[in-house]
Amino acid sequence: MDILETSFIYLASALLFSEVYIWSVPQGAELRWVVEGRPWERARLNERPIYLRSLYIGLALLQTFLHLYCDYDRIEESVQDGMSDPSIQRAAYVAQEPLKRGQPLSEDSKDPNGSLINGLKAKKTAVKVSLLRDLNNFANDVGKSFAYWELAMICRKFPERRVSIFKDIDRLEGAAWSQISMECLRMVEGVTSRISAYGQPSTQQRALIKVEDLQSLPRLGTPLKQDSIFMSSPQPTTRREMMETKMGTFAKSVGDYPVTSYGSPIGPKGTQYIEAARDKLLTPEQRQALTLAHIRSQFYVYLTRFLHSWLGQPFRQTFARRIRSIAFGQPFSELIPTINAVDSLTSLVTASLKEDAYGKVAKDIPLVMRTFIVTYQTLDRFAGTLSPHWTDVEFSDSQRQTEDVLAMLDALKHGLGDTVKAFSGFSADLGIVDQDIRIAKAIAGIA
Repeated sequence: MDILETSFIYLASALLFSEVYIWSVPQGAELRWVVEGRPWERARLNERPIYLRSLYIGLALLQTFLHLYCDYDRIEESVQDGMSDPSIQRAAYVAQEPLKRGQPLSEDSKDPNGSLINGLKAKKTAVKVSLLRDLNNFANDVGKSFAYWELAMICRKFPERRVSIFKDIDRLEGAAWSQISMECLRMVEGVTSRISAYGQPSTQQRALIKVEDLQSLPRLGTPLKQDSIFMSSPQPTTRREMMETKMGTFAKSVGDYPVTSYGSPIGPKGTQYIEAARDKLLTPEQRQALTLAHIRSQFYVYLTRFLHSWLGQPFRQTFARRIRSIAFGQPFSELIPTINAVDSLTSLVTASLKEDAYGKVAKDIPLVMRTFIVTYQTLDRFAGTLSPHWTDVEFSDSQRQTEDVLAMLDALKHGLGDTVKAFSGFSADLGIVDQDIRIAKAIAGIA
């Protein structure tokens, strides 16, 4: 959730608790809005309920700050890396494995593979209310994260279930492998798509700049006259024409006065008096300090000092946060599902040598390798060229390889390495071009 919605939830809960508390206390607590007083005294406003509610509001704002600063939504999870290093710990929004009695969650379904595929295809909804939309999308993102996590576990720990994916070829929307690989590749390609779309105008922005969509402003005055400009203007006859003539005369008279650097029409003597007073009262350094450029530079100096302090740390947009939101999506990062998608594809592709009896996987191996290569090159190049945000005052080039970027690159590197090792002797038969083989070996560090 973003700052406004997190603040709203904490404020709403704090105010609800305060109202319930005030309503439940006895009358002797003196928490009513108005104090009656003695018969001869006026009723007066009671400050106690205001003070109590202010404490709750302050507590809610403090909780919001701690929630965002400590990132309470971030829960550590061990990603199913397939052939990658299983000791790597990466962040996700789910903490417990998608298992039930030691089996994948979808195993209880009448159609296990169908349930898994539906989870991979979970889409974000277009609810108009922002909070409801984000809650709905958060639930869908968690469901999709579980589906990709479950798929990675199936590909690694449950060989019988993995074989069932290869054998499931009689579905209406295509074989199970085709649908699963399509969704996994779409998840991986999302990294490249988001990076390519960075800096480009959105669909709404492009629609606004179309000439045919522009609407002319309403006309405030009378239409321009079509008569000869050398003809004398006729005498006004109506009240409106007389008013327009007077206003025009007044505007012309104002324009006849000289305009100073202050932008106000004054006479020549007034200009001389102002200039003389300015020269006597202000030194050249003081006049320079009052210029707009100097004020802006001083403001930037103080703002930079503030951002360097511990108070300004929450207001910095660090490079890690910046590249995470661009490459892996926002407000909910898709890093973990993407890594699980890479590991799942790698496990299925390498296992297909022995388990794919129908040969459905072989024709898609060049596409899988090419997608991994393009994603790796795009992310690695983007991490090396992305400009830091102006608030990231403590940025250094050593921070470009963030934890999220390294985790994604590591998964792609291991995926390419395992695929090349498994199919190096069949590359020509599978249609894998030699250039992709060379690039994949270079990325994976294979001689």
